[in-house]
Amino acid sequence: MLITKKITINCPIKEAYNYLLDFSQIYEWDENVEEAQRQDLGKIQVGSKFNLIYSIWGKKFKLQYELIDLSEKSYLHFQSLSNNFCSDDKIIFEDLGEKKTRITYKAKITLKNKLSHFLLEIFMKKSGEKIIKKIKTCLEKKESNYNKDRSLNLVNLSYRFSKKGWNKRKKSFTMLPSIKKKILITGPTSGIGKSAAYTLAGKNCDLILIARNEEKLESLKNDLKQKNFSQELSSYVCDINDLKKLKKVCQKIEADGHKIDVLINNAGALYNEEKLIDGVERTTITHVFAPWFLSLNLLGQMNKKSCIINVSSGGMYASKLSLKELKKSKSPFSGSKSYSQAKRAMEIVSSGLNSELKNNDIRVHTMHPGWADTPGVLSSLPGFYKVTKRFLRTPFQGADTLVWLALSNPKDGGEFWLDRQIQKKHLFDSTLNSKGSYLKLKNFIESHILNLEK
Repeated sequence: MLITKKITINCPIKEAYNYLLDFSQIYEWDENVEEAQRQDLGKIQVGSKFNLIYSIWGKKFKLQYELIDLSEKSYLHFQSLSNNFCSDDKIIFEDLGEKKTRITYKAKITLKNKLSHFLLEIFMKKSGEKIIKKIKTCLEKKESNYNKDRSLNLVNLSYRFSKKGWNKRKKSFTMLPSIKKKILITGPTSGIGKSAAYTLAGKNCDLILIARNEEKLESLKNDLKQKNFSQELSSYVCDINDLKKLKKVCQKIEADGHKIDVLINNAGALYNEEKLIDGVERTTITHVFAPWFLSLNLLGQMNKKSCIINVSSGGMYASKLSLKELKKSKSPFSGSKSYSQAKRAMEIVSSGLNSELKNNDIRVHTMHPGWADTPGVLSSLPGFYKVTKRFLRTPFQGADTLVWLALSNPKDGGEFWLDRQIQKKHLFDSTLNSKGSYLKLKNFIESHILNLEK
């Protein structure tokens, strides 16, 4: 079965070619692809491989595509072979002048099962038209819709946070920028942080990694190198709950001469047991104090037009800020409630810092990854995990908005994001911030840190 589609786009040929050369971006323009990642992280060339999860009629297939031929700004040829499936994709580029490009997309698909082949032919004829139109949208529309999404509510919340919600929303995604940046990530050895690290490595970004587990950190670095990652790669071992050690790491980063474009405060945990660190609940230290402390201590290393991204959670919707509960949770201790309270505080901190750092030309964003299948969710919420496992997003899907924010750094800052779209910060009037909430929270954090430094 051969499908051929042509379209003219208002985009320079070089830009169109470079975008489609990175086949890991296929999930933006083919709605049937739920996930796509680079297998090797070096220069994309003949022999480069891409791993895809393709969904059709409710079934998922793991596919590997290989770039088997190319001609600069003219031609790309990808191929996927498996026991029951063969796909041969050719993309031809023609420069029409005046920043216009004609793209011809040819897909030849073969299945061993003749009945499946007949059904697939019907499916692909419809799908092919959608694909070529979405390529045009991705390349012509450079900026996603920054208007606030006001549709989130208690009725659709579970759907919106699930992988089905992500798959529906990604139909509106446009081209992910491919801009080399130096990015610092905390908590990069598992889950959302690890997925983000690999995707950003595939965008040729320089990486600075901070993790508490040295063995896992070294394993991550070795794997990146084995996948031919050749950009700058630095790492520091530190438990972010230890603010004194975290300060030493900040000093070492400065001494090493790093200049940072993006700081991602991703490290976090939902603790099932109460523990105070220097008189404050450790959940608060992890999700509020440490991101604040790291952000302010690295200001001197942040470049102009840089950004800070705080990884939050939809769990914050359940809480109104309480300094008393941030310091010590109500009895009996609830890890979920403590986590929710800390994430509410993180959002308030992000918004406040964004206002304060405007003169430094630094933006602060907060994002929610949705409900993702990560080791943290499995260990801290086993009951929730058991019930929702088949609805959970993959780490890749959860990390998509994090990666998008890092590479696009949307204007203004101070917003709360889900699936590349601004969200409401409150679902209930009862959680609205009281007047002066940020200043009170700021004083609470600073007074504690000041006591530590005495």
